[in-house]
Amino acid sequence: MVRSTGTSPAGRDLRTGGRAPQRHVRRTAAVSEAVKLADLWLDGVTDLPSGVTTIESWTRVEWIEKTLAVWSTLCDPLAARVVGAMSASLPEEMRAQAGPMAGVMSQVGG
Repeated sequence: MVRSTGTSPAGRDLRTGGRAPQRHVRRTAAVSEAVKLADLWLDGVTDLPSGVTTIESWTRVEWIEKTLAVWSTLCDPLAARVVGAMSASLPEEMRAQAGPMAGVMSQVGG
């Protein structure tokens, strides 16, 4: 009888959404060491004090979750302006034909 470990042949832990926890721990340690080394090097060649207070290593999913609000703040006004400019540049006949699509475009754009 074969006992299931929850790990796929590719080395991904299926119980953790495809991430191998030990690989993330190793990567976190490597990132921490790299930040400490960079901070040490910069301390000797700049007059600015170190700004490092915490060191975090994020997975792709964590990066999206933790930065999405900032991206929305940055991109939503730009998207709204692009949609507005596109709508304003349509000839009058096309605007009349677009009708309901104009409302959909403004919702998609911000």
